[in-house]
Amino acid sequence: MTCLQDTLVALLPRAMISRTQAEGVEVGFLEVLESLLIYYSVPMLGGPVFKHIMGRIGCKNFDVKDLTRPLAELSHLPEGQMKHLLPAKGALILSALTLTGIGGEYLINYTKNLMTAHCFNMDQFSQIANLSGGQMQSPPQESEVVKKSWKRVYQTLGACAGLLGSALALARFGHKLPDWVLKGPIRDGVKTFDFNFKNGAFGLTKNQMAAYMALSVPAYLDSARDSLEKWESASRLVLVLPYLLAGQDWLEKLIREKFPAITGNAGNGRLYVKNLDVLAKEKIQEVAGRMNVHLPENMAYWSSAQYKEVLDMAAKEFRVPLGSKIAHVLIPLGIGVFGTGFGVGLVNQYWTKRRFEQQLRQNKQQLAENRSQTAGEPFKPVGSPVAQTDSPFQNAVATGLPAAGLMKGQSPVVTPSPFFRPVFHSMGYPPNLPASSPAVNQQKVYVS
Repeated sequence: MTCLQDTLVALLPRAMISRTQAEGVEVGFLEVLESLLIYYSVPMLGGPVFKHIMGRIGCKNFDVKDLTRPLAELSHLPEGQMKHLLPAKGALILSALTLTGIGGEYLINYTKNLMTAHCFNMDQFSQIANLSGGQMQSPPQESEVVKKSWKRVYQTLGACAGLLGSALALARFGHKLPDWVLKGPIRDGVKTFDFNFKNGAFGLTKNQMAAYMALSVPAYLDSARDSLEKWESASRLVLVLPYLLAGQDWLEKLIREKFPAITGNAGNGRLYVKNLDVLAKEKIQEVAGRMNVHLPENMAYWSSAQYKEVLDMAAKEFRVPLGSKIAHVLIPLGIGVFGTGFGVGLVNQYWTKRRFEQQLRQNKQQLAENRSQTAGEPFKPVGSPVAQTDSPFQNAVATGLPAAGLMKGQSPVVTPSPFFRPVFHSMGYPPNLPASSPAVNQQKVYVS
């Protein structure tokens, strides 16, 4: 249920308000794979795969089943077993953080960049966000974004291989570490980031979720294709991640304490921490007690008449706790979807467009100044009748720079190539100069 709620909050609003088809595909690719990775990769791989590896590398000084038990329940084990078990549990946690927080996050984000470049022929955020109207494009095969993405993929695979190798070494030889290391940093790390074991299965804890979210931030920012995408990702993460981590729990507590009439709370504070089946059984016993009907604990021994009468009455009274549980799920989910999802997304899109327009104005101002200095004419500020052009994107296109270059906080020097000379002449820049003129061939444009 938590996986479904978090995916809906992060995926549904962004997909519905996506500015292009490419952006919608990116959002779906990122959020679905990220949720599956965080919630299911470690339970599926950590248990069977890691247990098998433990046996193969010679970790036989403890019961492998103890890996799926909380540290608090293992205090009775002999010290010799604990010296081998603690490094093994630490290795499992390190492997989970490596697979999910480092390898998964970086690989998903950079694979997303490669997919968009090759499937949609877009490698610039201004195209994906429909800011430039398709007027700024560069071949993906020559793109710095594609080159960087492949480089990061290889670096991530290498880093993950090293970390997983270190985890296996810790599991195999960690018992040889000094006692102050085993009983200090390793025990503290296992206690802090240990899994929530329920029925022998691996489950996430709040500390693990916080670690995964913290590790996802550098992956999102490093994979941003320009400064606009970096700002948009940062402003979204700083609001969405805290809500996914603790916001829903805080809202549930607020509803329970401040709005009992909405949720049907009749003063029973335990109502919201019990499962529906537990609440149902309690309601049946309560109704049977009021009707002075003794019901055996095993429902197979109930007579049909007793069963029907008690169950019908309990079903009518169960509407209040059932409605309360539903409200407890839907109200925070609705706030997350419409507030954190749609609200943050729409505000983000507005400010991204404003930043893009501001950068275009700055680039246009600089180009107009460079043009005046080259022609020996007095500089006319952008906005005057002489300095205006037909399209806000003409000066950006005239530089021959891809949008990614315009968005970066750098100052590249661009010399117009023969390929762009017709574009320059068709726009009257530079005025009345032949293509062979040194003023054209040697013109340098500085873009802030």
